[in-house]
Amino acid sequence: MDDMSLVSHIETEDIGITAALGANRDTPVALDIVGVSDEKMVQVLMKFDAKSWFLQKDKFVHQSGFNINTFEVVPGQTIPIDVQYSWSDRRKYRAVFVFAKMLAPGLHHLRIDKFSKPIVVIGTNAIRVAEKQN
Repeated sequence: MDDMSLVSHIETEDIGITAALGANRDTPVALDIVGVSDEKMVQVLMKFDAKSWFLQKDKFVHQSGFNINTFEVVPGQTIPIDVQYSWSDRRKYRAVFVFAKMLAPGLHHLRIDKFSKPIVVIGTNAIRVAEKQN
């Protein structure tokens, strides 16, 4: 099987972010949403935890094939739509990752490209994804 047979587009149209009251031990969270168009880089980022991402982020910022949206989210904050992907974006990108700089130990990364309207939920010690209800 060749690499092209594995290539697919993302389903993500728009992404919301919400942080629970008391999230991240009541501390703001640095959060990156990363769209990736290169399948080889998708495989690389799948192995990253949030700590690895933030330590090596500068290597990727100016490379083609990456769309990085950076946020600082405070506990209790909800932003309904932070990132939107057009039809052509959805055809271009192969994956969308979320990396969150949390105080608690853990991976703190998600792959969210199979969700159409994901909401990234920042909790006390972890992040998760939920599909926005219409």
